[in-house]
Amino acid sequence: MERLAGVRYGQDEVTDTSLRTIADHARAAVFCIADGVMPSNVKRGYVLRRMIRRAVIKARRIGYEGVFLRDLAPTVADMMGDWYPEIRDRMTFVQTMLESEEQKFERTLSTGLNRLDEEIRAAKAAGAGRLDGEAAFVLYDTFGFPFELTEELARTEGLEVDREGFEACMEEQRRRAQQGSRMFADVFGGTGESIAELQKSVGQTTFIGYEALRGEARVQAILRDGQLVGAAEEGDEVQIVLDVSPFYAEAGGQVGDTGRIEGPSGAAAIRDTRKRADIWFHDAVIVTGEIRTGDPVTAEVDRERRQAIMRNHTATHLLHAALRKVLGEHVAQSGSLVAPDRLRFDFSHFQAMTPEEIQAVEDEVNRRILEDHPVQPEHTTLDDARKKGAMALFGEKYGNEVRTIAIPDVSLELCGGTHLTRTSQIGLMKIVSEGSVAAGIRRIEAITGAAVLSHIRTLEQKLQEVAHRLQVPVADILPGIERLQQNLREHQVALEQVRSRSSADEAEAIVRSAEDVDGFKAVCSRTTSTDADGMSRLADILAERLGSSVVLLGSESGGKALFVAKVSADLVARGLHAGELVKAVAAEAGGGGGGRPEFAKAGGKDPSRLDAALEKGRALIREAAGRTSG
Repeated sequence: MERLAGVRYGQDEVTDTSLRTIADHARAAVFCIADGVMPSNVKRGYVLRRMIRRAVIKARRIGYEGVFLRDLAPTVADMMGDWYPEIRDRMTFVQTMLESEEQKFERTLSTGLNRLDEEIRAAKAAGAGRLDGEAAFVLYDTFGFPFELTEELARTEGLEVDREGFEACMEEQRRRAQQGSRMFADVFGGTGESIAELQKSVGQTTFIGYEALRGEARVQAILRDGQLVGAAEEGDEVQIVLDVSPFYAEAGGQVGDTGRIEGPSGAAAIRDTRKRADIWFHDAVIVTGEIRTGDPVTAEVDRERRQAIMRNHTATHLLHAALRKVLGEHVAQSGSLVAPDRLRFDFSHFQAMTPEEIQAVEDEVNRRILEDHPVQPEHTTLDDARKKGAMALFGEKYGNEVRTIAIPDVSLELCGGTHLTRTSQIGLMKIVSEGSVAAGIRRIEAITGAAVLSHIRTLEQKLQEVAHRLQVPVADILPGIERLQQNLREHQVALEQVRSRSSADEAEAIVRSAEDVDGFKAVCSRTTSTDADGMSRLADILAERLGSSVVLLGSESGGKALFVAKVSADLVARGLHAGELVKAVAAEAGGGGGGRPEFAKAGGKDPSRLDAALEKGRALIREAAGRTSG
């Protein structure tokens, strides 16, 4: 950074602080992006964005402007790459993202500086001795201006900044964020006291769902509206805590299991499963009788739904591997959803995938499915998993003991989710969409198994409907469409010829009605054309026939009035203006519009005033001719 900025470390405290900040933030940003974090306005992405922006601002303080973090990134890889090889592997992507974010902030920074200048001028004009705290907050929140930068720049103009007002705005933002966040009390509708009490009285839930979808358990606790209760009756919506559960609790992008719990005096339908620490909470509605704390119960997962989820989860691992193979090793997971009906996979990539790339990824996944690879879960230590090259999945939290999912010769990932035993059980995977969700982040949605069959049948039905409407066999749809398009082109040509003849006939009649006004021709007429393009063509024909002229046309279309005005060049030079004419005429019909001196269009809400508007136009043309005469 010394070399880039042309400064020396150790000679000035302000410069030294800036250089240290830049070095620290550059290193942190490289690690974050290499690990799959993308700049954004929320959570960890916001932290990354603030680091990058603070580094840019510090560079400006030592006199350096322009993109530079991309040039520092290789130095970080040289220093740390032996221990963290993913930094080197993803360097191209890291540099691309840094450059993009810097350039984006440069534009924002310029806009923010202009906004700050406006606020400073306004404060001075009002005789105020300090800048409003709310204005400083807007600069911080909207333009990424650190408060200290606003203070520094304001100080150079002899102004202080209302720190108390700024802090009040910050506190209000924090309050809104807390209200909007998905707190545990929101999830369970309860209070912290209930959960704390539960954690003290109930041991952790033993999860048996990797091995079994049905098991015997005991009800440890029941919560209704966040409060511990002894029993729940038919119709009650509650959360049930069991000592043992085959239900997978939502985590790592995989949705929670559903199913049924049956006890000695009642049954409950499980609609979702979530966890807090090591306690499983089963969102339930009591369907018959009652469930009481202490009851022995049989807990059974919806087998078909779980199987669909596992197909999508195993397919997600294959998709991740295929993306890295087709697009490059820079691809890293940035989020996922594994549900029974679909999978969603967010990943780092700097441009839209081409149709060929999408097909290549799809083909690679399906090839691995057909190869019938075993899916091998293993519990091991985090260090051993890392030594084997296991990739961590977004959203998972890992202790020292971890679970890995290995698909030999294809994939090895840290994952706590549920999976198939062989890839062939997926059946087939089909990518249904690919798009952008944020800068440098793409999203794929895909389906597997029976959902693919349903998708294919839906497409077949649509094809059959198209063939029916074209009155051709399905195999002849494309030739049928081509014939239809050719017929349409021929009809359009014929229609255009009819319109041209009609316009010519109408133009002839309108030309005969033209008035002589101070040496030029003036036309104010209704037209049978019902669209602006047709009226414009007619106006062109009239202007060509009349020479020095003003043409004003009006028409009714779709319950509204339309107006077009055209003024020849010699009359524009005399001061006549089509835009002003049509604006005044449209106002008479309850509308507005305008345009260039030589041509303009407008609309009105009240077509019943069309004739009155044209009459007004006729008067305005005469009036304008009188003003510009001689």
